[in-house]
Amino acid sequence: MSIIASRLNDSSLKDEPLEYIEDTPFDSSDTDAMLGSFYLELASRAKSSLHNPSAISKKALEVACSETIQECEGKDVKQWAMMDFAMIRLKLYLKVELSEFDEKIYEEAKKNIRQSPSIDSDDDKGFNSGNFIYAKV
Repeated sequence: MSIIASRLNDSSLKDEPLEYIEDTPFDSSDTDAMLGSFYLELASRAKSSLHNPSAISKKALEVACSETIQECEGKDVKQWAMMDFAMIRLKLYLKVELSEFDEKIYEEAKKNIRQSPSIDSDDDKGFNSGNFIYAKV
């Protein structure tokens, strides 16, 4: 079971339709809620950009989110790179043929993910903890 699926299954939203989940407020300091937020943003983007929105299932979204989280784990990745990576993974899961433009987007997202700093990396200038960079004294 994917990370997103297991977290959604453990929540009170597990049996709710996607429309109800979209309308449910969340606390932005809650990691599970932020994962749910990424899931909903991906669902929204997929519905607006794919030719057959009815083919988008919860399972497909969960797989794409889970693969994205696994790829970005431990790194401070820009949101656009995560979303682009997730959209392409979703298209691959749905067996949508990728265009040349999709392939370029995918390669750029993977490159950005690879080059993203580790969340708790230590270097000569300081260390990075989340979005804050602390200098060594």
